[in-house]
Amino acid sequence: RNQPQRGGFATARRPQKRIGAAIVEFEAADRLVANTEREARELVELYDADPDRVAVVEPGVDLAVFSPGSQLEARAAVGVPADAVLLLFVGRIQPLKAPDVLIRAAAEMVARDPALRSRLVVAICGGPSGSGLAQPTSLLDLARELGIADLVRFEPPSDRSTLVDWY
Repeated sequence: RNQPQRGGFATARRPQKRIGAAIVEFEAADRLVANTEREARELVELYDADPDRVAVVEPGVDLAVFSPGSQLEARAAVGVPADAVLLLFVGRIQPLKAPDVLIRAAAEMVARDPALRSRLVVAICGGPSGSGLAQPTSLLDLARELGIADLVRFEPPSDRSTLVDWY
């Protein structure tokens, strides 16, 4: 059918066995929820989902909780120095979400500007899930291989109040 594209349901990384299981789940569902119109189209075009059972519900955020505040206080709460350059990944840790790109980018930043090493903090907040469970230490292994393991912090999944501070 269509060429798989990154960013939606149809990714080149998704194993065929999982696609088959997803199709069975799609057929059994009363309603399928997609985050974007593109994802809704992919459900219909790539997985033959019934368009009448696909709804788009855009992701949102509670602005009463996630709103700007004191950056200094937030950094202190999560143990990030006030003058740090912070690179942040928040989410389920699995290859599909490509957290390795953040680690590679951080290594490249340090390679281009070695003085940055003393201020750079790479925080990965979340836990392995899905296909990420197969190699739970892969990101730490990559950071070690690239020589920046000392800059990477792995934080467990956090509650909303802690995520406010990270953001």
